[in-house]
Amino acid sequence: MLIEIANFPFPCFILDHNLIIQKASPSAINRFPAIQQPFFDIMDPGFYNDARAFFRSSISDGPIVLALNDKNMEKHYYRVYKSHGREGKILSYCIPITDTEAELNSGMAWRDRQTLDANLTSLHQKIDEMRALNIAREDTGKLAAGIAHEIRNPLTIVKGFLQLLRPELDELGKGKYASVAIEEINRANKIISEFLSVSKHTSNEKTNTSINQLVKEVILLYESECILKDISLGTSLAKGDFLYMLNASQIKQVLINILKNAMEALESVEHASRREITIFTKTENDAYVIGIQDSGCGIEPETISQLFSPFFSTKPNGNGLGLNICKKIIEEHGASVHVESKVGKGSLFSILFPISVPVCS
Repeated sequence: MLIEIANFPFPCFILDHNLIIQKASPSAINRFPAIQQPFFDIMDPGFYNDARAFFRSSISDGPIVLALNDKNMEKHYYRVYKSHGREGKILSYCIPITDTEAELNSGMAWRDRQTLDANLTSLHQKIDEMRALNIAREDTGKLAAGIAHEIRNPLTIVKGFLQLLRPELDELGKGKYASVAIEEINRANKIISEFLSVSKHTSNEKTNTSINQLVKEVILLYESECILKDISLGTSLAKGDFLYMLNASQIKQVLINILKNAMEALESVEHASRREITIFTKTENDAYVIGIQDSGCGIEPETISQLFSPFFSTKPNGNGLGLNICKKIIEEHGASVHVESKVGKGSLFSILFPISVPVCS
């Protein structure tokens, strides 16, 4: 379900999978010849390639700076964000920026692309070397940390621009948008910081942690995104909670990784009634269990045996590090992970913590 756009104070569009404008906010209709035409028809041709790559990406990220032509064919610059909904629909919202900021952004983007190209070339070389040498998985963690650092750099730049623009936005009465954006960037940086801790030995950072509370915090993070994607996110928590000696940030990141994989597995499920994820906790034999079950596409048996191998991924743009690192974290906590799946029915990831280790609350 896409957000209602009628009340947005800036131009917003709902596009179909062919990027044809299906609906436009009043602000967009006042500025552009908007309805039932390709979004690219109101765009300056010099931005086609970057825009095409931006909208084809399945990740709801941004922004990108585009030049759009109004009804008088006058060019103005916008910082464009997107969010994906059901049936291939895309919500695109366009925040006006000055020509000076657009030129500065263009210069920064060119420099970032040059840096990124160099980093990717170096990264591919390192991956080839690691595969050839069958390097230890501790070094895989270092590689993942390097990738996380590269993600953090552009976030810092975006946050800096927002802080510079904050006085102008406050004068226009739009300061709250900057506040929300900066909060989200801070949250992303916190997640990256937690991810970076994976490559370190942090046994001295483990504390008695409520497993049920940990699960509740993860659910809170993804409730809104599941609503946006028409996914039913349910829970079933054991009545007898347990305290367990663990690094809460690391285990939380493990749960987030598995939950995001479950959400992606539901993308191919057409009927909303079958788009379900359940997170549960329970005691089973001599273990305390955290389970994440989805009703997605399922996993082939031959794929399950490779899921936790480094550099193995079923995603076109996956790096094959996520589940490998998750397994490493789980094992470092004295726990284990098991996968059950049926193609076309869904999958269940279970993390088992030995009951002999925790202290009952």
